[in-house]
Amino acid sequence: KINQLEDDLKGNQGRIDSLKAERDKALADINDLQKKFELASKAREGLVEKLKSQSQRQEVSSVQQGPIPQNTDAYWGEILKAKTDLEMQLSGIRGQLRDLQISNDSLQREKNVLEIDINSLRNEKKDLLRQLDYNQKVLDSISQEVVRERNDKVRIQDSFKAIKNENAVLDRQLRSLSSRRVALDRKIQDLQEGKSTVEKRLSEMEMMLADRVSQITSLKDEL
Repeated sequence: KINQLEDDLKGNQGRIDSLKAERDKALADINDLQKKFELASKAREGLVEKLKSQSQRQEVSSVQQGPIPQNTDAYWGEILKAKTDLEMQLSGIRGQLRDLQISNDSLQREKNVLEIDINSLRNEKKDLLRQLDYNQKVLDSISQEVVRERNDKVRIQDSFKAIKNENAVLDRQLRSLSSRRVALDRKIQDLQEGKSTVEKRLSEMEMMLADRVSQITSLKDEL
């Protein structure tokens, strides 16, 4: 969206530059027409002054010399025609000046609208950049959290492996102890069986001794 806004800004800036060029051209045309208008006005004023001067000379000449020659009408006709042509040129120049002024005002209004749009786009771009910076910070924070969690996971896995290895060692030790216990149980059972045999033999020996003692007692009594 920022790239699109930058493209819009560039496009609007290009339109503003084009409008400025058109405005400068229009101003240059207005200045040229203004100069032409001023020249035409000066020429018109010169003709008016010339007409006034010629009229005064003709009046003086008519007073001094009598009737005006016939070729004076043609002269005045040319002067009036030139005056009419100048007035038409002035009217055309005035119309062109009005058209250029209207065009210039329209370009100025369009330029103002574009500048408002550009300012709005710039503000929107600033907001988007701030949002992008905030999102980047959030993303960095999340990335750091993910890294911490990954490190914790690695530590937990290492600890689990160590516990698993220790458990395997303990399991082997437990199996060894179980084997030894079985062997001890068998030995205890053998000892108990031997003890029973010994006790049985002791009982038999005690009975034999008792018989002997009784025999000895009998012999002693007989003696």
